[in-house]
Amino acid sequence: MKHYAPGLLDKHARHAILITGGTAPDPALLKDLRAQFPTVPCLCADAGADLCRASGVLPDALIGDMDSLSPETRAWLDEAGVPEVVYPAEKDDSDTALAVQQLFSDGAEELIVIGALGGRMDHELANMMLMVGAGRQGKSIVYWDDINRMRYVGPGEHQLDHTPGYIGIVPFSDDGMCLSIDGLYYPLDNFSVPFGETRLISNVFTDAPMATIRIARGDGVLVLCHDRAEKDPRR
Repeated sequence: MKHYAPGLLDKHARHAILITGGTAPDPALLKDLRAQFPTVPCLCADAGADLCRASGVLPDALIGDMDSLSPETRAWLDEAGVPEVVYPAEKDDSDTALAVQQLFSDGAEELIVIGALGGRMDHELANMMLMVGAGRQGKSIVYWDDINRMRYVGPGEHQLDHTPGYIGIVPFSDDGMCLSIDGLYYPLDNFSVPFGETRLISNVFTDAPMATIRIARGDGVLVLCHDRAEKDPRR
């Protein structure tokens, strides 16, 4: 049975930062993100609090079964009096899913999530489905790590500001995706891509200040990323 403790978010908050226990990015990423959004609530899912401690960012709350939280971080949180919602280790959902449900239940509409990628592959795939499921219900989850920004895209028009690196789209609908793309190196016009094909990855910006993606059918995941090797992204 799932229990949600209301009130972890201010009733007027519509955005939140969630730190989970996947592969931890550079601590500077969270520190910079917190500096950009100092008033946005920050919640940790279990071992995500270890990244908070490494970054010097005190979370507003902690949720999970606490089975992977380090003793040092446990003491740090206790000393600061951070509120928490504790679940049993044997439960129906992952700590990340519980935290997402908590934040959406408290009124958030868009989450920036750090630590959802990398680590155990079953968790990473589950987090992808969590993002798509939320998007189909009108909520937004954006995953951040050192090289990626990832979010759900559904039918309609989506505009992207010019950014270096790669742009990829992965269809998630059973019948694939029909879309048009303007402002990228590989444009498309009302093009259909079946589920399971990879031809929408590794696109890049032209000199245009903005790109537009128009999805006529289907949905999927949009990924903005850069290559550590910094090679020509068109190869």
